Amino acid sequence: MSYIVEVGPRTWLIRMPVVNAVLFETDAGNVLVDTGMAPAGPAILEKIREVSDKPLHTIIYTHGHVDHAYGTRGILAGGEPPEQIIAHENILPRFDRYIRLRESIAAYMSQKSEQMPETRADLVLPNITFSDNYSFELGGEEFVLQHRRGETDDQLYVWVPGRGALASADYYQGFLPNAGNGKRVQRYPEEWAIALREMAALEPQLLLPGHGEAIVEPAKIQEALLVHAEALQS
Repeated sequence: MSYIVEVGPRTWLIRMPVVNAVLFETDAGNVLVDTGMAPAGPAILEKIREVSDKPLHTIIYTHGHVDHAYGTRGILAGGEPPEQIIAHENILPRFDRYIRLRESIAAYMSQKSEQMPETRADLVLPNITFSDNYSFELGGEEFVLQHRRGETDDQLYVWVPGRGALASADYYQGFLPNAGNGKRVQRYPEEWAIALREMAALEPQLLLPGHGEAIVEPAKIQEALLVHAEALQS
């Protein structure tokens, strides 16, 4: 079951089983951060339409994992093609690797193989990619995307300074993160910690994670980000 929670002015967290998406409404259209698993697209679109009649202008993929970037096709099928889809450039070789190793990746990630792409035609690729950081303006508001390797090599977070809102992707998940073991490839804990400290330095008023509940108290946001940074560094 999916539901949508207003966490700030014109700002919502779309809660789905396992994962979240983030919706920002602006005067010029909506910005959607992540699109869930492949079957999630119609449900996400339904939740958007419960709270906003603005057109979907931008989709941002925080990274290429199956639970964050595969629901876009269902959104497009509902008649909502965005003007831009933005991601880090490393998402493209990640998608190609998932296609090439479809069955083994599905088993490795405990996903159904039918939810994994067979060809690039099964995916909606970004039309804008970048290497370090990228920003754009929509409806008089700035959106800042910063890449830092963490759980993946293509991960990014989204900072909306005018709202003090931070879509933190999977850098923060509410529990000690998995930095690599026999079930997961080795990840990037040192740069992950840098990202967490970098996000804390922004002094966000609203933390919108890729998993779990939003945090709306600045002091708790600082604690959450910095404790995780310290854990990864140690």
